[in-house]
Amino acid sequence: SGRPPSAAAADAAGDDGDDSYDVDVVVVGAGLAGLQTACALLDAGHSVTVLEARDRVGGRTWTVRVGERCVDRGAGYVGPTQDRVYALVKRSGTTTVRVPLEGNTVQHVHGVRSEFSSARGTIPPLSWAALADLFVQMRRLDSTAGALDAEHPWRGARAAALDAQTLDTFAASSFWTQQARTLFDISVRALLCVEPSQLSPLFFMMLVQGAGRSFERLVEVDNGAQQEKVVGGTQQLSRTLAAHVTAAKNGTVRTNTAVTHIAYDSVAHRFTVRASTTTAAAAAAAAAAAAA
Repeated sequence: SGRPPSAAAADAAGDDGDDSYDVDVVVVGAGLAGLQTACALLDAGHSVTVLEARDRVGGRTWTVRVGERCVDRGAGYVGPTQDRVYALVKRSGTTTVRVPLEGNTVQHVHGVRSEFSSARGTIPPLSWAALADLFVQMRRLDSTAGALDAEHPWRGARAAALDAQTLDTFAASSFWTQQARTLFDISVRALLCVEPSQLSPLFFMMLVQGAGRSFERLVEVDNGAQQEKVVGGTQQLSRTLAAHVTAAKNGTVRTNTAVTHIAYDSVAHRFTVRASTTTAAAAAAAAAAAAA
């Protein structure tokens, strides 16, 4: 938004010129972040429209039914330090259940299959050198994350250097054993569904800080970020936020609406956002192309 709160800050319009309207803020994307942002803006008295290309709200929170069960296809866990998520779970009228730790964890690395007891946590058997390497680097991650300014992480003394490289290059200059490095890369992929080469170390440190300044808590099940599942699936949380937006007099959520153009008028201090109606198939194809 480039205008004072009392003035309309954005236009939203279809590519055909129809259905044009003024709002204070247009939020692109109806995932948890976009919907929570919209709720905060509405509560502060602004008018908001949320535009989502898919045919559903939720982003990575996507729950599907398989027989009688609800299965999360993304963002499926909650654990200690995630107080706002637990508050949203309660607000959604559901609860959580512990992830069972009975049995063995099965690991496939470079075509080699191995098993170890799930009760020992997520760290598989490693050589003493790799264990020492992993321990040192985990403490280093925790220390670096703990030194960040929680409210303004980009202002820290090391922030610019961390943000000027990828997590892949950061790890390459840190780990000295291949076993520990491979396990770290697997953890990153499992947590964020991207390669370390696609992430900023500063962003990753922010995640570690949010987990109580503990990389171990970020990747563990017991007393970790994967400790519990939401009964009925996590997409309920996004639907709860979307319902709050649409219930407001000046709030709207539009699915099947892909943003095609965003322009800023520096004279009028307003944005123009154009969008087109999409089908579910077209949205899925666009998402797949963007991820490729």
